[in-house]
Amino acid sequence: MLSVNFDLAEQYKRFPKVKVEDVQKIVAWVHVQPHMPNLSEAEVLLFYFACKCSTEITKQVIDKNLTCHTHIEELFSNLNVKSPQLQQIINLTTLLFLDIFIRKDGLQAGYIVVLDQTGFTLGHLSRINVMVLKKAFYYYQEALPIQLKGIHFINVVPFLDKILALLTPFMKKEWHDLLHAHNNLEDYFQYVPLDLMPKEYGGPEVKIKQLHEKSCDMILEKHEEILEYEKMYRINEKLRPGKPKNISDLFGTDGNFKKLEID
Repeated sequence: MLSVNFDLAEQYKRFPKVKVEDVQKIVAWVHVQPHMPNLSEAEVLLFYFACKCSTEITKQVIDKNLTCHTHIEELFSNLNVKSPQLQQIINLTTLLFLDIFIRKDGLQAGYIVVLDQTGFTLGHLSRINVMVLKKAFYYYQEALPIQLKGIHFINVVPFLDKILALLTPFMKKEWHDLLHAHNNLEDYFQYVPLDLMPKEYGGPEVKIKQLHEKSCDMILEKHEEILEYEKMYRINEKLRPGKPKNISDLFGTDGNFKKLEID
């Protein structure tokens, strides 16, 4: 399983509203579920905090998270980070490995996603696999243990409306309400302070390339952990109480998607 890189006692101290006994009760619940792997207290804490300290919602999200890891093969299978295929993906984005960064960060009051559209073309848009996009949005919205506070597009392209037309059908209203498009950085800095930004945007932080390289190095260092995580962090559907689930229970049949057409 993936290691957790934060101090458990320190997290409880930082957020006193989180009660140790409530988290431990959920840990005990997970450990008696015949179809689930045993999660650590630190892992359960991440879910509990992201679910605003609701025990029942935490249980549901843990099940959804494990179910997604079991059935969404495009995101959670063949995770050999040293393979040429995944190396190519990691060089473009590390979003596929958010689970690693969440386990490093510990409890956070919220996350903000910033999408710089510099260099993005209609050609990129036309290559998006709509079914994979749908599955990814389901996982990020329903099963990832974070509280999202905003989604910001900066250096927006003229065809942003086409991008949103593709994305918004898969977004819950709560996510749709978090969308912001900025034609200038001054407007964006009203939401995200300049002192948190990389040098390319005039901030004091290191350059984006260095941040990306650091993230890539972290992923590669956890190569063996990720391979074990891929095998162990799954639901055993044969042991699930009640009816076993499959990919169709999450998304229906894949169906026939029309080819993406760009006017």
